[in-house]
Amino acid sequence: MLANVYRRHILHYFYGTEVESATLSELSSHVQTTLAEECEEYRIRLRLHHQHLPKLADHNVIDYDRRSETVRYWGSSQLETLLSLTASNNHS
Repeated sequence: MLANVYRRHILHYFYGTEVESATLSELSSHVQTTLAEECEEYRIRLRLHHQHLPKLADHNVIDYDRRSETVRYWGSSQLETLLSLTASNNHS
């Protein structure tokens, strides 16, 4: 789950903040900005929508409402421990 850089950045968006929900647009913009991604934002949105957000939802880390394009972060203490270990490598 954390092997993919897009998924790590999605989870780091929520980690250590009070933010519990975000839109697909907010997350795709965050991924594009933090990765300095040359790829157009709509392509990132497509990847998040069809691949990465469903995978995180399958692991019960988030809820993803495809209709409203809204993500709600659930997290877990085990996940947050892993995220704290990857925080220093957040830009890789």
